[in-house]
Amino acid sequence: MLTRGVLSVFLLAVDGTQNPVRSKKMLSNLLKPYESYLAAKDIVLKEGTVLSRISKAKAKGYTAADVLAQNRTNNCKENGSGTPDRNMPLYDIDRIVAEIYHEYERSLRRNNSLDFDDLLLFGVKLFSQHEKAVNWCRHVLVDELSIPIFSKCSPANCSF
Repeated sequence: MLTRGVLSVFLLAVDGTQNPVRSKKMLSNLLKPYESYLAAKDIVLKEGTVLSRISKAKAKGYTAADVLAQNRTNNCKENGSGTPDRNMPLYDIDRIVAEIYHEYERSLRRNNSLDFDDLLLFGVKLFSQHEKAVNWCRHVLVDELSIPIFSKCSPANCSF
């Protein structure tokens, strides 16, 4: 049964200790097409770095398209030309991360999987967009208050 883009039975792309083993393997495969380009520009981009940047973007509510658009805007401002400067290494890294983020999300959905960030985001979406779920659920235990998505929540003011 399909429920808003994720089947009712899904896999986690993390192991039991929240270690993103499967996510890193997925990212390793997604980085392969960029290896020669990165090597030619003498840029090192590791799976952990990409995963960290994707996680930070998700925590801020940014999609892959948002990250790519933001990168283009920032790059145009920095070089003052109004067009992206493709010779800037930061632009290369941000662009590649945004492209990999897009493919990573597609791969997760295609494999009916969620990563740790998705578990948090889907929970927030569930309670913020579906009043029926809020009315049904009396208590929510949040064990990750240090995660940015919950940074503005306290037991007194966090409501969905």
